[in-house]
Amino acid sequence: MGCGNSKVLPEASKKGYVSVVQSLVAFRKAHDDDDDEPKKRTEKQSGLWFSTHVKNLQPASNIQQQQTLRDGRHPGKVTKYKDKFDPRVTARYDIKALIGRGSFSRVVRVEHRATRQPFAIKMMEVEAPGGREVCASELAVLQRVSHSNVIQLIEVFQFPRRVYMVLELATGGELLDRVVSRGHFTERDATQALQMVLAGVGYLHNLGITHRDLKPENLLYYHPGADSRLLVTDFGLATFGSAGTRSEVSGPDRSDGGDPNRSRRQDLVPQNHLWNS
Repeated sequence: MGCGNSKVLPEASKKGYVSVVQSLVAFRKAHDDDDDEPKKRTEKQSGLWFSTHVKNLQPASNIQQQQTLRDGRHPGKVTKYKDKFDPRVTARYDIKALIGRGSFSRVVRVEHRATRQPFAIKMMEVEAPGGREVCASELAVLQRVSHSNVIQLIEVFQFPRRVYMVLELATGGELLDRVVSRGHFTERDATQALQMVLAGVGYLHNLGITHRDLKPENLLYYHPGADSRLLVTDFGLATFGSAGTRSEVSGPDRSDGGDPNRSRRQDLVPQNHLWNS
């Protein structure tokens, strides 16, 4: 769920949806090396906030199924990441496994101590270079959205050095993983996937939100089943504007024909999501 420079989803060709999804196989995943552990420092309580109740987003029948895929990829690292979590967070949630990492964040699978319901917590380092901006952007979007094809925020804990976002747990893997594991998508599979992506992105556009980092790694299946919904995630590069209007963002020069989402003072509109190299 990290952020990084990458290409967006390719534009649909005249050959239909199958070629679009098959082209996703060309994307290759980058694995970050383990970062050196920063020295532990005591955090002071400041501006702590959490929701008055936890949303029950997962049917009971799905809870056991959600333990079967991508939950425990780094079980040996649980202890050291527990030490980095504020005790006011761990008092409410039991940390189970590290399941993801990004430039400014780590994502762990947790279990709510009272309800035993599984969730994900995204811990963001706001003091890292650029971390505060990325965190603010993502939090602004997540606190505003509510859609079946967009990842849902349950509650958030805010401290001076770190922000902890409690999210619904998606265990069905990335879109790219599913394409690769199957070897190909049928036209029906491709159509269903694209319909769910377009439903989520269309909802965001109606709110004036441009994601700016759509890629297979940021599209997650809620559970491993064939009937799983697909979720748009990772809003660290998202921008706001009035619905259907343009907004501006500063970034690298595009004089060499680069990605328009990285242009200098370039008008941002939903059509940016259709850019293709």
